[in-house]
Amino acid sequence: GSGKSTLLKLILGLYTPTTGHIRYQEGKGNSRRFGKISGLTQNYSRYKLSFQENIAIGEDVTTVNPTFFHQAIAPLRLQQKLEPQGITGTTNLSKDFGGCELSGGTWQRVALGRSFYKPANFLFWDEPTSAIDPLEEKRLFSVFEAAGKQKTTLLVTHKLAAARHADRIYVLDKGEIIQQGTHHELLTLNGKYKDLWETQISLFKEL
Repeated sequence: GSGKSTLLKLILGLYTPTTGHIRYQEGKGNSRRFGKISGLTQNYSRYKLSFQENIAIGEDVTTVNPTFFHQAIAPLRLQQKLEPQGITGTTNLSKDFGGCELSGGTWQRVALGRSFYKPANFLFWDEPTSAIDPLEEKRLFSVFEAAGKQKTTLLVTHKLAAARHADRIYVLDKGEIIQQGTHHELLTLNGKYKDLWETQISLFKEL
């Protein structure tokens, strides 16, 4: 409720700001700006299309690039997960058309694969592991961290175990940025971030 998802959608161009401006350093015009952006929102779609078409849906699905397809699903281990179920790139991901249905966590990884398929300079993710189990979630955060070394990435999350690896953390409260800094810098301050961190850590200690 602090405005994280709204801010991300404004940056992605899904919402138009009623006041102020969103600016990027390079590029002129929306087509160039948004052509370089890829991401995942919390309300991603589950298309009744083939596995490879679901990955390439943001581009030209009539000519799916097999190299891009395999590069997109490799870090997410989708092939290892789906092959034992008999699911290939051409399998329809819907029982309505004689295909297969996926679990919520697998669907979220498919949606993540779309962001890796598109040749973008900016990768934005909004709670990208909300439906994924904790062990796989930990591995995926290392995937996000590796992607951040090659491209500009923005991760929206309330899980500070993931946020602590970011180069810069922005803390939002009631639609306002109230703190910013690295994980260690924010822990030296008596503020919202430190309170949230100590609360989350205490919950694990109680288990």
